[in-house]
This record gives sequence, C-alpha cells and structure tokens, in this order.
Amino acid sequence: MHVAITPAIQRLIARRMKSGRYATPEDVLAAALSSLAQDETAGEFDNGEFDQLLADGERSGHALDGEQILTELASLRSRPKSQTR
Repeated sequence: MHVAITPAIQRLIARRMKSGRYATPEDVLAAALSSLAQDETAGEFDNGEFDQLLADGERSGHALDGEQILTELASLRSRPKSQTR
C-alpha cells in the first residue's frame, strides 16, 4: 500500500522519530492507529451495560458532591503535614 502524506504529517512523523521513541515511520503510524482505535472504542458499552453500571452506582450509597470533595482535598494539601495526622 502506498499513501500520500502531506509535508506537515511528514514533519510530525520525523519529530516523533527524532524523540527516539519510534525507530521507523511505520512505528509512528502503528502507534497512531492503535491510539485512534482505542479512542474510537472508548466509552462503548454492550447493550444494557451502561444502564447496569448506573443502577449499581445508585445502589452503592449516598452520592458525593465532587466540588466539595475537591475543596476538601485542596484544604488538606495546603495544611502543614503536622496538622494532617
């Protein structure tokens, strides 16, 4: 298979290879396609799986307020270590 690649994509591939992480252009493209495949399938659920996960979460107990938790964590991080124990 032969594919026409724009100069911009060629430069991107060259930069990735120059980083030392990839040995060949084929390695860069294989990693890119693998990442694309993961992105395309992320968040896909079997029929009814998402509803089951929601129901499990609702049965697991009281819902927590995310903003409140983040505020509490920030407060704990800002305290001197002697006060957190």
